[in-house]
Amino acid sequence: MSSMEVGSMNIATKVFSPSRLLLLGLIAGSAIFAGCAQAPTNDEPRRYCFKALRSSSCVTAPGSSPQEKSAVRTLSPAPGVSRLIVIRHQWPDLQGVAQLSIDGKPVQRMIPASTIAIDLQPGSHVVTVDPTEENGSVSLSTSPGQVLTIELKKTSWSPRRFVVRELDQDAALVAMRDTTILGVFSVDR
Repeated sequence: MSSMEVGSMNIATKVFSPSRLLLLGLIAGSAIFAGCAQAPTNDEPRRYCFKALRSSSCVTAPGSSPQEKSAVRTLSPAPGVSRLIVIRHQWPDLQGVAQLSIDGKPVQRMIPASTIAIDLQPGSHVVTVDPTEENGSVSLSTSPGQVLTIELKKTSWSPRRFVVRELDQDAALVAMRDTTILGVFSVDR
């Protein structure tokens, strides 16, 4: 062997050392598995968290398709039913979970900076939130194709409690701009 060949072997030995071969194998293997990963389907619940300072508030929700998100963000009506858009986005509402109910039936827990849409049968409904204050509910009368917007707002006198209040649609469009849409729900009587 010439000294050049020996030098070439040393370079090859350094480039393909056992630790580098192992690292290369791990990278190639993870690339193969990453190709097999699938995004969850719309039917699979997802975990959503809001983190602020040292606390985080988390809920499980179904999520929504891009088309559903677009319909919610543009306050589009749903055919044959009434749509209620619920927004939780007020400063300094930075922690905690609020349970939203329609006509006494739990619908979804909400974290700060989140929005949900609820498709309702036309008629009278009572929306409540827990934990609540004395005026933590609102009565609504809905008709087919109507879109109503409400917000969950923490009370200033008791920061662990909420009130429900109606919100005009222009204010709703602004309020939900930076929120996460947790899903579109349907409530039957």
